[in-house]
Amino acid sequence: MSRNYSIVQLFPDSPGHQCGYCKSKKGFIAQGMWAHALDVQEYQALLDRGWRRSGCYCYKPVMHEICCPPYTIRCDALGVRLTKSQKKIAKRMRSFLRNGSAKLNQQETSAGDDTMDGSVEHGHVDLEIDAETLEKMASRASGDLPQGAALLNGDLTDSPRTKAEGLSDMTSSETGESAGQTTATTKSSERPASSASQTSVQPGEGMDPSRPPCKKQKALRRERWRKKHGDAPLPAAGGGGGGAPTPLEELLKPPEDAKHTLELRLVSTAPSNREFASTKAASYQVYKQYQMAVHGDTEDKCCMRTFERFLCATPLKGAPPYGAYHHQYWLDGELIAVGVLDVLPSCVSSKYFYYLPRFGFLSLGTYSSLRELELTRQLQRSRPELRYYYMGYYIHTCPKMRYKGRLGPSDLLCPETYTWHPLSACEPLLDKHKYARFAPAGPPLPAPDLSAALVLYDGQPMRYRRYQQLRGASDQQEIGQYLRLVGPAVASQTLVFRE
Repeated sequence: MSRNYSIVQLFPDSPGHQCGYCKSKKGFIAQGMWAHALDVQEYQALLDRGWRRSGCYCYKPVMHEICCPPYTIRCDALGVRLTKSQKKIAKRMRSFLRNGSAKLNQQETSAGDDTMDGSVEHGHVDLEIDAETLEKMASRASGDLPQGAALLNGDLTDSPRTKAEGLSDMTSSETGESAGQTTATTKSSERPASSASQTSVQPGEGMDPSRPPCKKQKALRRERWRKKHGDAPLPAAGGGGGGAPTPLEELLKPPEDAKHTLELRLVSTAPSNREFASTKAASYQVYKQYQMAVHGDTEDKCCMRTFERFLCATPLKGAPPYGAYHHQYWLDGELIAVGVLDVLPSCVSSKYFYYLPRFGFLSLGTYSSLRELELTRQLQRSRPELRYYYMGYYIHTCPKMRYKGRLGPSDLLCPETYTWHPLSACEPLLDKHKYARFAPAGPPLPAPDLSAALVLYDGQPMRYRRYQQLRGASDQQEIGQYLRLVGPAVASQTLVFRE
């Protein structure tokens, strides 16, 4: 049995705690376990059974008991269809990079464009597990660890795993512009003005006669085309000829002669990664400002310890490009936003996103989703099975969650059969009941086979039956529940720590 094993520690008695959405004091009920080491294949399988992770703590909501049932949602990155609002946000960023102004026209700055900014979750913004709960789980796990835990993480294998150090070993054709991606080419020392500082027209003053008259965006585009291409015919509507939609990559392409530089860096959170270590302090300051301004947290709740456990610590094991990353947004050399991602065999999974509040006028929540979809498509070119963008949980009863459904085509995970179903087919069911089964009626899932469970006891991996013989254990109910929650694929590769 000398193989590469994941190692988890069960917390079957996890109590209910405050819901991050409806604020019910004990409404969020979930099963949990602490992952000491978790292979990316096993974590992909856990995601596909409704699990999520916060740092090293993995949890699965008890869907029929929880106050606000959260359904795992994913988007097909290859077939994504952007809405008009999403396209406008991409154009807004291009406008800002080009000339320092994010203002388009009256219709393009509607409140609906900003539905992602400051929302409870942005696919990667999971606040179901609060800092206090995470701290309690961490103390339980560290208190129960065997003395040889650090050794077990690395030596229960035929050969040591390669930790993700970043994407330095990937060719440019594999990563495209995902690592060290530059989206503008001209730097400026001028600090971007916030939306609050933009000049507004005073009542009764009317138009400023010293300035040229305003022009429609369509007319401005025509002028730029004529200046660049002369008398060449204008392209067809939609930019793709014959009304074809503009590709995502084209919308995110940096403008020429830009005033500002936006650079994206994909940085592994592996402890040995020097780039991550050198940027962690700056990243923490962005996180702290975001939590206090957007979520109203006090300064003591935004300490470095919470930041590290929540957004930096990872149990994931796998060779590059798989693993945990911070997707950093650098504007003119300043870190302004960070997306926390897991790159897995079948998907890019978004965990959290935070940004400097003064840049909220750029709708960075929505913009980061477009960038993460782009990253998924780039990775898929060399890894065909990696084609989905996982956006965390979707809660139909929470208005702030509706933005996830606008990234389509999207699917929801059935909480009983763990099969995927189009969001459009699930919404009528969720309109009637907050908890619903999406798959047609069928036979129940087979009962778990306890012989499939593997445990780590006294420093040795063994089958559960052998452990029972040694200990005379009577925890069959706990192990049976674990097998039902994680499924056979995870159970066959994962050791459950037993004292």
